[in-house]
Amino acid sequence: MLKIKEVFKVFSKRNKIEKPIEISVEVRNRVIMLLIDLSNNDREYGWGRNNFNVEVFFDEILRVFMMRLGKFDLIDRNDGIVNGVGTFLLNCEGEMFLDFIEDSFKSNEFRKVWIDKKNEFIENINYIFSIEGIKFELTKYKEYWREEGRGKVLESTTYPKIICKEDIFINSELIEPAIELLMDDRFKNANNEFLEGLEHYKHKRYKESIASCCCALESVMKIISSINKWQYSDNATGLPLIKNIIEKSQSPNWYEGIISPTLTLRNKLGPHGKGTNEIIPTKVQAQLQINLVASQLIFLIEEYII
Repeated sequence: MLKIKEVFKVFSKRNKIEKPIEISVEVRNRVIMLLIDLSNNDREYGWGRNNFNVEVFFDEILRVFMMRLGKFDLIDRNDGIVNGVGTFLLNCEGEMFLDFIEDSFKSNEFRKVWIDKKNEFIENINYIFSIEGIKFELTKYKEYWREEGRGKVLESTTYPKIICKEDIFINSELIEPAIELLMDDRFKNANNEFLEGLEHYKHKRYKESIASCCCALESVMKIISSINKWQYSDNATGLPLIKNIIEKSQSPNWYEGIISPTLTLRNKLGPHGKGTNEIIPTKVQAQLQINLVASQLIFLIEEYII
């Protein structure tokens, strides 16, 4: 059964589309070829009965689009599911094709694809977009597992999203390494908070972006303390946390100055900074916070864990 809320959690619903998004037929063909290739690889290597079936996959995609668009059908059934949905995808609006890419990862059939193949699919799409000068790219795919009995159970998944390179510097030399480090299962909450901060920034919610990024930093400091068995108060915030880390690790006192700018920005411009007058952070201030937190996350994780 379709999860109606998930049907509308896609690129076109998150973004205000002011002008048509151009995705050429050649680019669309290549993405579809990559999906068909996933199905062919499964059969070639004989990975069991639960192979990725592109026909079942396209049938799922069709039902999602029918629900999203409020139409009982979108294709000529005489063409078959694969050709029919393929024709629809080659002719739909650019933003709808980007929706389709995000939908792919949420389909039940696509779950059968091995995680390394999912990530290879993402890398291939991003490469195609880059050589064609398309300003969008896919974020990372991540699964979080927990121990249960003698095995592991999938707890949650961070699905890839289509983002605009002009909206956020997600692929920069600073931001991307920070996100890579946060993909470690131990930093699940911090990862979600940092990505939330980036999402707030994208939608010009700069106050919320500043606060969420600071939350990610505080979460990482708590995780570092837990891993190193350094006791801390559950309700401790940024300054007490870094002071505690410095004391327990016998680090130089000036390490506090590495972290304090982020806390100052949050206190002055975030939810704690209103006072009697409304404070409206600027885009540049939010960018500063994101860059600061990214560099601080890398420093803290590499200094105290790796």
